Amino acid sequence: MADRQPIPDLQASLRLGREGVQFERALRIFAFLLREWQKHQACNGINAISFDKLVTFCSRFWSALFRKDGPSGLTLFSSHLGLEHDQDKLITFPIPLTEIPGMHGRGMAIVDGNRPPEFITSVLVKLQRERICPYFNISNSKQLEATELDPQASVGESERTNVEADVIYTDAQSFLHDFSRREYDAIVELGYALRTLPAEEMRAIGTHDTAKKAIEDIEREFRYMDKPRKELLQLVEADQDFKTVSNQLKRYTDEAVRKSSTNRQSYQKARQLVIEGLSSDKSKTIFNDLQSEACTIWECPDVIALAKKAMPADAFVAFIRTLANIKERFKNKSRITDGAKEELRLEAVACHSLGLQWLPSDVAQIFVGGEVAHFRGDFKERLRREIEKIV
Repeated sequence: MADRQPIPDLQASLRLGREGVQFERALRIFAFLLREWQKHQACNGINAISFDKLVTFCSRFWSALFRKDGPSGLTLFSSHLGLEHDQDKLITFPIPLTEIPGMHGRGMAIVDGNRPPEFITSVLVKLQRERICPYFNISNSKQLEATELDPQASVGESERTNVEADVIYTDAQSFLHDFSRREYDAIVELGYALRTLPAEEMRAIGTHDTAKKAIEDIEREFRYMDKPRKELLQLVEADQDFKTVSNQLKRYTDEAVRKSSTNRQSYQKARQLVIEGLSSDKSKTIFNDLQSEACTIWECPDVIALAKKAMPADAFVAFIRTLANIKERFKNKSRITDGAKEELRLEAVACHSLGLQWLPSDVAQIFVGGEVAHFRGDFKERLRREIEKIV
């Protein structure tokens, strides 16, 4: 029997600039899935957050396929594949990325333990700049690397960044010609199943899979809130501008609400569409084992408790953000417009419905003499106590 041929150390291949065969194939899978999605949706790409979740779900699914149909007895990062295996019936390689927490939940990254993790979209930006493996076109990526690497960075940049599969092929077989038959069938089947998902549903199916992870991710959002919350306290106490920090805090409360409640409908819809799109019983079984039913995640008592914490926090931070906007807009003017007063009143009413009845809806009860330079003393004290309770 011929000597066994080693599979390269996947992470070492990337670090040392060697072939990275598995990484290139993983990128080709992602490009194919996105291209099929673009054709079905008749669009030119997807926002970076939803793309990140497409990659996360695909990697999760592929890893399950590898465990099920990979070479017998090999671990996820094993180094040998014997020639006695019929490779055409196997998933022959894993996705050489690691799932780790990020700003928008879990995402796939290169992790080697020697340097900060690099999330997939950040890696693709670098490859695009160097014109290496040009399967994607990423636009409006001015601050993308910071956004993906720093969990405290801006959400908005990722939402405005577009990722397009920049590949052209006449048929799937020509683009995936060097994959095993089992791999080819799995990729095409997955492409068909995912192509009908709207971007929001793609984001949901990649963000969630179990109640345990949902709890961890929501709790992490509350931990992220702590730094801007402390800064907000200081600025409010000093009667200084707090628009920037209130916007930052709102991003985290938005994510906490999204993960603890509002993602449920999108996830449930995505889960149903994928099940309907998968053609083989084996794939459906793997998918059902991977992706918990929506009721299992969002009817978990701990998730419900976190949602009850997140929703009033989000409404309260929205009220604070409106205050900050009013202070900025009218700091040099003699009076606040009726429109701004109504905006504040509506935010206060939303807070009242979630148990924060003490919040005033009348600017006369908030600002000294109706001017926006200073808060009334009694209001500032209650505001300070409520901010301390956010996390």
